[in-house]
Amino acid sequence: MEPPVRQTAPNSAVEDGFILVALIGVLLIVAVVAQGYVLAIRSHVRSVNAEVERARGLALADSGVNLAIQHVLEKRSARAPLRGDLVAAGGWECRVGDDGIDIVIADDAGRIDLNTADDALLISLLTGMGLDRDRSARLAAAIIDFRDADDLRHPEGAETDDYRTSGRSNLPKNAPFDVIEELVDVMGFDATLIALLSPFVTVYSGHAGIDASVATEDLLALLERGTTGSSAPSLAGQRRRLPAGVVSPSPRRTYRIMATGRTATGGGAAIEAIIKLGTSRGNDFSIRRWQQIPIERESLAPLLTRPSCG
Repeated sequence: MEPPVRQTAPNSAVEDGFILVALIGVLLIVAVVAQGYVLAIRSHVRSVNAEVERARGLALADSGVNLAIQHVLEKRSARAPLRGDLVAAGGWECRVGDDGIDIVIADDAGRIDLNTADDALLISLLTGMGLDRDRSARLAAAIIDFRDADDLRHPEGAETDDYRTSGRSNLPKNAPFDVIEELVDVMGFDATLIALLSPFVTVYSGHAGIDASVATEDLLALLERGTTGSSAPSLAGQRRRLPAGVVSPSPRRTYRIMATGRTATGGGAAIEAIIKLGTSRGNDFSIRRWQQIPIERESLAPLLTRPSCG
């Protein structure tokens, strides 16, 4: 007797097809998840690499600041002038292995100190930047009223009552500026004007005037324009016409150092530091400001031809 023949259900092939489709769907989901995981890992690796490059650039910049401080102290001790290439516009460039450091040192007496400048110097600067003289006079007086210790209002200035009347939440500080950014609390100033002023002012030098020999040509041109209404390019050996009584030699005690560390792969970081030397000829100094600032990525090529920093 023959065994019974097993019968296949008519819809078995259809069910098998559904299972295959479901399996393919699961595999696709797994593939998508895996791809997302791989992309996340790659993104994390890039982020970590960027942080490593930034930290490396920051360490290089930190080294650059310390090299600059060492140079300033050595020259001061020897009563010798700073190296010309350190205070030139291009600064000093050197190499550490495959990486590079840029160093620029500037005497802060080449800037206008917001804590010591008189109204004539401030008005010349603001007028030279394109503001009308009346507004410049109001802003200059507001700076002086903000920093002085009393509540006596200068003509065209602004003191406590004026701040309250205008509805401002802050009052005049009646003390010296600690940082340039405090200008935002001075009546009449906004972020745009502060950004325009920042390259030309300081709060660290304590110098009442400016030393024209260490000031930038841009600042001298602004002051001449604000004083005479003209700022034609100066000829070699020709002095700029500046406000009377504002030019005085620098005490050469306050220096602004810009150090940029650039890695071989194009990353990097920059530090701006302000140092103030002590009154003796020794190695005493204080750091008035030390901050990281943004930089743009640059090509590797210039790094390869630099002299060693050592």
